[in-house]
Amino acid sequence: MPVFCLRVRHRSKVLDHTDSQLLPFTSFFQKSSGSGSGLPAGREHATPVASEKRVKLPSPPKKEPKKKVMTEREMADAAAGLRALKIGAASTEIEEWIASDLAESVGSALCQHAIEGGGGRVVAKLCGALRDSPSAFGLLSSVSQYFECRDRLRADHFRMWISFLAFVADLYANIGGELVNFVFQVFDYLLRAPILETLKIEELESLISALLSVGYDLERECPDQLSLLKDLIRDAFIDVSEPWARKMILLLLELGASGWKLPAEANEYYFLQTTN
Repeated sequence: MPVFCLRVRHRSKVLDHTDSQLLPFTSFFQKSSGSGSGLPAGREHATPVASEKRVKLPSPPKKEPKKKVMTEREMADAAAGLRALKIGAASTEIEEWIASDLAESVGSALCQHAIEGGGGRVVAKLCGALRDSPSAFGLLSSVSQYFECRDRLRADHFRMWISFLAFVADLYANIGGELVNFVFQVFDYLLRAPILETLKIEELESLISALLSVGYDLERECPDQLSLLKDLIRDAFIDVSEPWARKMILLLLELGASGWKLPAEANEYYFLQTTN
């Protein structure tokens, strides 16, 4: 079993129809049809003393607003991509994700596979194709749960933690939207005390890689938040005590001035771009 196996609650609505609603109609027609109507002979057409009660029919269910539907081409591409991942633990859900309420669990399984099983960049690209599907909610929920466990993840499962850092940046690059909040939260967590003094080189490499990947998008879509991030990076450069960490944090500052491109000399000395 994976270490961080996330549970997703499946909600289903079951409509229970009984025949009790038909009983007033059935008894009425039984009493008023044929010779067994219960009226004396010759008085079949007599006016009834009391009028029958009108039965109130149940109101038709309200129509739910239509959700955005993926095209056949999008569904075919997404299904092919899901099968190519060969996620055995969720194979049944994967085959049913489009037309069922299990789509959220597929999003959760994708997140878990990216972080605990590797291949986060491929999964992030696939999630971009699924951004309008119900699985997107399960994906965001799972990312949030992993981040809530960041202290434990970083201390006990460092490889998964590094995979998570890369996956967050890759997800934002492919989906955008509210995922930007996770990008800023990751920087805020790592570049402040007490984590700042215990930073590892792999974590700073992940931050550099993130800005190389999405720095331009951050500058275009949320310049105010990016300005605050630059202030945070500057403060971290001043506060950190390790020389090698200060050098890499300085590179974070220089990326904005260089158009979010890595200087050639930096790649040679202290940056190794990781690939999945």
